[in-house]
Amino acid sequence: MSVPAGARQVGLWVKAPTIRGGFSLTLQLRGANGVDAEYHLGFLRPRDAVSEEGRFFSTSLSAQRSRSGRLIDRSPLEAPITFEHSASDASDEI
Repeated sequence: MSVPAGARQVGLWVKAPTIRGGFSLTLQLRGANGVDAEYHLGFLRPRDAVSEEGRFFSTSLSAQRSRSGRLIDRSPLEAPITFEHSASDASDEI
């Protein structure tokens, strides 16, 4: 799946009715220059509304940030940008 040229943000809808513990939600994108980038979208917890209804998570393409919110200094992605996968990792930061 391609990210439209000129896009400034990416995001996805999530509904997770059976989550039992907290986890971190990320997207991995790849630029035409072969650079892979991982974008943190947020944390999910069983008590969050995402367990009962869909919620939209998004992030800016202008700066990659770690789970803790620190800026990650990497080469920028070159268009066209493609969606590689999303991931959810159990997190002890929650």
